[in-house]
Amino acid sequence: PIYFTSINDDIGGDTNGNNTVSAPKDWGYISLHNPSSVINNIKVSYGGSVGMATYQETIFPALIASSNGIITTINSEFSNNPTAIYHSNGSLNITNGNLHHNETAIHAEQRNVTYPKYAGLTLNDSTISDNTKYGAYVNITGSSNFTSGNALFTFNNNTFTNNKSHVSAL
Repeated sequence: PIYFTSINDDIGGDTNGNNTVSAPKDWGYISLHNPSSVINNIKVSYGGSVGMATYQETIFPALIASSNGIITTINSEFSNNPTAIYHSNGSLNITNGNLHHNETAIHAEQRNVTYPKYAGLTLNDSTISDNTKYGAYVNITGSSNFTSGNALFTFNNNTFTNNKSHVSAL
C-alpha cells in the first residue's frame, strides 16, 4: 500500500528517532477535485490538521473528495483521523474500505444538486468500526432533485461495529 501518515508514525520502528507518538491532526489532508479520480490501496492515518467549514460545523478531514464527478476508493484504509473522508456533491464510491478509529469515518453532504447519473455515496463490502462519533454522517440540504431509479446513498454488504452512531442522516 501507499501510506499517507504522520512523520511521527513509526511504521517498522522509530524511523525518525524522535520517540514521538503519532496523533490525529499531525498533518493536513489530501484533496481530490477532479471530475473522476480513483485511488487504490492506500492507508491514510493521523491527518486532518486543517479545519474546514461545512454547512453546520467545522470538521478536520484527512481526505476531501469534492466534485461533481465520481471519486472512487478501493482497498483503502483510513484510521486515527478526526474525519476520515469528507465528501460533498457528486458521487463517492468506497469498495473494500476499512475505516476505523476515527472520530467520524465518512461525512457526506449533498447541497442543491441534481442526481441524473449516479448516487451520492455508495459503500460496498467495507468495515466501519470503532469511530467515536459517526460511522457515516450524511446531510442533505437545499433543493436536491433525483432522477427516477437513482438512490442518494447505497450501502451493500458492510459491517458497522462499535461506532457511537453507525449512520446518521439529516
